[in-house]
Amino acid sequence: MSILENPAVQNAVASIIVIGLGVLGEYLRRLVAVKTAAIQDDRIRRIVEDLVAAAEKQFGEGAGAQKLEYVLAQAAARKLNIPRETVEAAVYHVTN
Repeated sequence: MSILENPAVQNAVASIIVIGLGVLGEYLRRLVAVKTAAIQDDRIRRIVEDLVAAAEKQFGEGAGAQKLEYVLAQAAARKLNIPRETVEAAVYHVTN
């Protein structure tokens, strides 16, 4: 009788395979979550930068408070909760 024909060995091998697949599945799930979050962050960043550029074009130089309110209102209309700091960072990126 071969060692592979032993039911205890077969059960042990099957258990190792199941555990390995579980670990691999969890790793892939986390990897997809990280990549999805990065894509979402990049998408939001581009939207905010576009809104800031539109506000700059619409209101011109100065009028910072109006532009901020415009960007926040447009983001809210798109159901995006954008922190003020994110908008300020986008202003810096767009204007420099």
